[in-house]
Amino acid sequence: LFPRSSLGFKYRLQLDNTAGIIDSDYWYADNEGHIMCKLINDSREGKTVSVSAGTAFVQGLFIPFGITEDDDAQTKRTGGIGSTTKTI
Repeated sequence: LFPRSSLGFKYRLQLDNTAGIIDSDYWYADNEGHIMCKLINDSREGKTVSVSAGTAFVQGLFIPFGITEDDDAQTKRTGGIGSTTKTI
């Protein structure tokens, strides 16, 4: 995920982790596979910022990924933030 340029100019908001990476197996997660991002209000004015529903504020880049022939993963991730190294 990347912030749209208008995010900073119009709202003084920024992504907390600069660019978000969504792992390829992030689907049917415990959070139903919803993609979320954490925003920081950088207005320095202590005001509440509202972004209307349907307003574009982040954008994604979908790229193909490969799996090696010797990939022996036998477990399933349950998904969600911080789940990359956790399996069931």
